[in-house]
Amino acid sequence: MPYTPTTGDRLLAAWLSLTSTLWNKRLVSTLTYNEAHVLGILLRAEDTARVCTATTLIAQTRLLKSQMNKLLTTLEGKGFICRARSEEDKRVILIRLTDAGRAAYLAEHEHITGILSQLIDTLGEDRARALTDGINEAVSALDVSVQADILKLLEEIQVKLGIGILFVTHDLRVASQICDDVIVIRRGECVESGHVQDVFFHPQHEYTKSLIAAAPGTNYPFGRTAHLF
Repeated sequence: MPYTPTTGDRLLAAWLSLTSTLWNKRLVSTLTYNEAHVLGILLRAEDTARVCTATTLIAQTRLLKSQMNKLLTTLEGKGFICRARSEEDKRVILIRLTDAGRAAYLAEHEHITGILSQLIDTLGEDRARALTDGINEAVSALDVSVQADILKLLEEIQVKLGIGILFVTHDLRVASQICDDVIVIRRGECVESGHVQDVFFHPQHEYTKSLIAAAPGTNYPFGRTAHLF
């Protein structure tokens, strides 16, 4: 009986074909994926007047600290970034994009954009948009699944060892699920603190109110503050 490929088989084959094509075309590039990723983050931070440190880059790229340190040393050696201590806090080392780094990233971006433009021309705008939405939806679902596993593991560790955990997050839903007390920080300063339900249900500071108002989704039952979102 002849084998009939499943939808999963066809999806995997198409994905491998696409990534292989993109990778082969990237061989002419002067940047690795991680280098381009970090330079892109720095460029967007610069355009929005935000500062970047190794810690913020690690959080956004999910690289290990040792990997990030090696990557930053390489980028600095190429003249694409510069590192300097903050004037406000000498313990903090700020990372900025140089003109050479900006030019390298923009050239890489133009290169990849050209490849994707060919893909859009082949599929058409509507099919390309549908493909993009489908991929984003699938990735979001996977991220939520992985996040749930990590939160469950943290809870098990906390219960088993009887320890407190300092959890830093931008996700208010996660904070509402696992935290007893929260501290809201803006630009390095504490603007509000207290029990999670007090802060989320009765916020006092305008910044806290704006964070809650901007949280994605409403009426979302989640964790300790089940009726917050």
